[in-house]
Amino acid sequence: KTARTATYTLLGDDNAQLLTLRAKTSGEGGNRLLIRVEEGEAQENVANEIVARSNGSFKVSAKEILVPQTDQPAEAVLGSVTVRDSGLVTKYQLKQSTASTEVVQITTSTGALTFATQPSPKAEIRASYFAPKTGIRKITLRQGNLQEVYLVPSISYLAQRLRDEANPSKLVEVVEATGGGLPKATARFEAFAGGVNGSVSREHFQAALEDLVDRDVQIVVVAGRSFSQIKSEVLGHVEKTENLGRERIAVIGADSSNPEKIVENANDIADKRVVLVGPGLKQQDPVTGQITELPPYHAAAAVAGKLSSLSPHISLTNKTLAGIDALAREYNYGELKSLVQNRVLTLQKKRGIRVVKGVTTDDEAFKQITLRRIVDYVKEGTRIGANQYIGKLNNKRVRENLRTTLDGFLADLLRREFLTGYKLTVFADRPMEIRGEVQVIMELNPTFSIDVIRVVMNLS
Repeated sequence: KTARTATYTLLGDDNAQLLTLRAKTSGEGGNRLLIRVEEGEAQENVANEIVARSNGSFKVSAKEILVPQTDQPAEAVLGSVTVRDSGLVTKYQLKQSTASTEVVQITTSTGALTFATQPSPKAEIRASYFAPKTGIRKITLRQGNLQEVYLVPSISYLAQRLRDEANPSKLVEVVEATGGGLPKATARFEAFAGGVNGSVSREHFQAALEDLVDRDVQIVVVAGRSFSQIKSEVLGHVEKTENLGRERIAVIGADSSNPEKIVENANDIADKRVVLVGPGLKQQDPVTGQITELPPYHAAAAVAGKLSSLSPHISLTNKTLAGIDALAREYNYGELKSLVQNRVLTLQKKRGIRVVKGVTTDDEAFKQITLRRIVDYVKEGTRIGANQYIGKLNNKRVRENLRTTLDGFLADLLRREFLTGYKLTVFADRPMEIRGEVQVIMELNPTFSIDVIRVVMNLS
């Protein structure tokens, strides 16, 4: 099933359709997007409106132009007009008086503009002026905590603001403008409609993971799929990217929050690049206010976000995860111990929601996530440092320069506490020189994190 995007159509006072808007994101979530149209509360500056042209005539979109109360209204400056043509910018005053080299004449009853010298067909013309509150509509778009407000004199100016390249709407996009003038005010916020979630197959996830293979990505999280549904695809992805020198870590959620099921998942995998997360979460629905239980892949997304905010050598162990209301299940000591011993990154409620131990599913000695990230960091830094020597002479002098470059990189990691020590050797014998090869040997002592503090007290 193909996803559909929610839409909303603004109407005029005669109920004619003026502008159709579409939510930026497809699916049922777009049905939570709200819109309200209200009368203007005060006069408003209309800034940099793109002037419409038709058969050599020019016109601003506002139905009403604010004219100051003066003894000579024709000489009052109502705004400005900017013409950009072939890199040349010319600015005019906007008045009701006759057009000249410095003035563009505006007919306030129609919004028509008259130039003393007609701009070329390729010129971009923008006008700035004030409109009275009776000619303004306040358009408010709201979704969750995000809100956008537009004060506009016309539908066309609203469309321009929503499409603005420098600051486009984050919530909606314009589908079609079918009319002009001002939209009719609404009595309350009204919802977009028609958004429908699509169905996603394993092939879609495989294609998405394949698209990430050549990208500079260090952490992968698969939303909407639990461990058993995505295990084989994720394992294949991390193995393939490691072989291509695009190392990364995958964070996935368990099948459920049941500790027996999570241990069963953990027994099905042992990979240094895969993190298994449990339990799920409880979050308050922003629309209904009800507490909703979410599966563990939502917790995996929170863990991946926290992990991405930390330096490679900083452990997730005992770190708090912000923005989580509660856990779907709170484990007792025995359950926590079993999950941690089975290489599950487990969350617990302890002065906030915390990570018990930051580990991968690897069953070897180096299972801490930090160790894998440190090694990956060293790999990438070595590639960058060594790449500049590809194509240079394979002699003692150049190899010593390579060693100095790599030693400087490792020494910096030692200073920054990524490592506690290292040994570096750069070597090539005569046959290797003939083949164009240089061997770099690194012995690294990565920094471990403190997972347990054991205290012995002797009383006397």
